[in-house]
Amino acid sequence: MGQGNAVGGEFGGYFKKTFLWESEAEASSEAVVSQLTNSLRASFGLKHYERSFKQDESLMLNAFEEMVPHGKVSFKEIFKENKGEEEAVRPVKLEICSGTGEWVVSQARADPGSDWVSLEWRRDRVYNTFTRMVFESVANLAVMDGDASKALIFTK
Repeated sequence: MGQGNAVGGEFGGYFKKTFLWESEAEASSEAVVSQLTNSLRASFGLKHYERSFKQDESLMLNAFEEMVPHGKVSFKEIFKENKGEEEAVRPVKLEICSGTGEWVVSQARADPGSDWVSLEWRRDRVYNTFTRMVFESVANLAVMDGDASKALIFTK
C-alpha cells in the first residue's frame, strides 16, 4: 500500500508536465489553467488519479497556476525541481512533431543535464509520449499537444 502511494505521488508530477492545448491565444490565464486541467481530467485520467489517491481537484489547478503564469507556460517553473543549486540555467530542448515519443524520451533519459519538451499535434501520440515518460520515469521531459504555430505562443 505504501508503495502505491509513492507511485501515485510521483505520477501526479507527470500530469503537471503535460499540456493539452485547446484555448485561444487571447484566453485569460484562468481560462487557460481551467482548460488544461479539464483536458487532463477528460482524456488522460487525471480525474481517476485524483479519486484513487484522494487528491483535491484544486491541487492541479494551483500547480498549473504556478506553471502557467499569465496564460504562458513557464519552463523555469515546470522544471524547477530538476535544477541543482550549482546550475544557474539548464538548456531546454524542444522536439516538434514528436510522434509517439520514442526518440524524445530516449534523448531526455540520455541527457539528464537538459530539460526537454515534446510537442505533437495528434492527441493519441501525445498520450503515447506521456505514458512512455511515466513508465520510463523521465523527470526532465514535458509533453505538449497542439499545432506548433499555435501552441508555442503559450510558452515563454
